[in-house]
Amino acid sequence: MEERTIMETLKAPFQPSEIEWRVQSATRNQNGVRLLVVPYITARGIMDRLDAILGAQWTSTFQQMKIAGKEGFGCSLSIKIGDEWITRTDGAEVSDIESIKGGHSNALKRAAVQWGVGRYLYDLPKFWVPLKDRGNNYVNGKFKISGKDEYLKGGFDDPQLPKEFLPADFKYSNSQGNSQQQQSQQPPQRPSQGKPSGQQPSASNQPPASQGTDPKLAVTQLLTDLQVKREHVEHLFHRAIGQKMTVGQATTEQLRELYKALYPVRTYLNFCHQAGLSMEKALYFAQITVREPLNEPHNLFFKMNKSIADRTIEMIKEDMAQQQPA
Repeated sequence: MEERTIMETLKAPFQPSEIEWRVQSATRNQNGVRLLVVPYITARGIMDRLDAILGAQWTSTFQQMKIAGKEGFGCSLSIKIGDEWITRTDGAEVSDIESIKGGHSNALKRAAVQWGVGRYLYDLPKFWVPLKDRGNNYVNGKFKISGKDEYLKGGFDDPQLPKEFLPADFKYSNSQGNSQQQQSQQPPQRPSQGKPSGQQPSASNQPPASQGTDPKLAVTQLLTDLQVKREHVEHLFHRAIGQKMTVGQATTEQLRELYKALYPVRTYLNFCHQAGLSMEKALYFAQITVREPLNEPHNLFFKMNKSIADRTIEMIKEDMAQQQPA
C-alpha cells in the first residue's frame, strides 16, 4: 500500500459507535445539570485500525520514564512504509487505575495521534449534553459545580458529530441530526411532553461511487468498521473471490467484490446503532430474515446481502412504528 493511502486511511474518521465519551466537567442551570463531554478512542480501537490497515507491518515498544518527579511511559509506534520502518513517539503519565496497563494504553493513543489516528477529534466543537436518568453512557461520580462538590448519578447519550467528522458514507437520521446544534451549542431542554415525532433512522445501501474512491481505502475502512482482525482478511477474500490474499495484494476488481459482499452488513449494523438497538437485538431481527442462528456480527458475512438487509431494516421500522403511541 502506498504511503499516501496509508496516511489517509489512518487519519480517516471512526464510526460513531467506535468513539467513547467521558465527562470533563458539569454545570447547572434552570434546565438542570448539563455535562461537558469529550470524545476518545480506546487503545483496542487503535490497534484494530492498525491491524486492518497494516497487518503485521506495525509494532510498538514502551519505555518507563520519570520526568520532574512524575512517572509515565513512552510509546514508540513504528510502521513499515515500503522497505523502511518509520517511528513516531509520544508518552503519558501512569494511570490512576491499573497504572501500568493504563499508562501503556494512554501512551499508545498519544503515539497513534502522531500518525494521525483520531487526531481530528481535537478539532471537534465542545459538546454540552443533559444529564438524564438513563443514557448509553453512565455517570456516577463527584463533580465541582459552582465551587461545591456534588455527586451526580445518571447517564447521557452520545452527541451527534458534524458531517465533516464522520465517515463519508455514514448518515444520522433526520431526528438525530437536527439535535446536533442543541447538543453542542445550547443548554439542555426539558423533555417534550408531546407525542414522539415518529421519525425513524434512515439507511442507505448504496456503496460509494467507484469513480474518485480509492478501492483499497474503501475496503480498509469497511474492514475496520466491521472490526475484522487481520488474520481473518485472507479468509474473507477466499470466501468472496475464491483466493486468499491481503488488501494490498488484491486488484481493484477483487477489492470491489469483497466490498460488495460486506457492505450490506455494515449498512444494517449502522442502521441498528442509529435506532438504538443492542447487538443482541440486531442479531435477533437478522435471524428472522437470514433464517439461521446468529451469535456474532461476523456470522452475517456472506449471508446478509442487500435484499436481506433491506427487508430486515423494513421489518425493524414496522416494529418501531407499532410501538409508537397512537
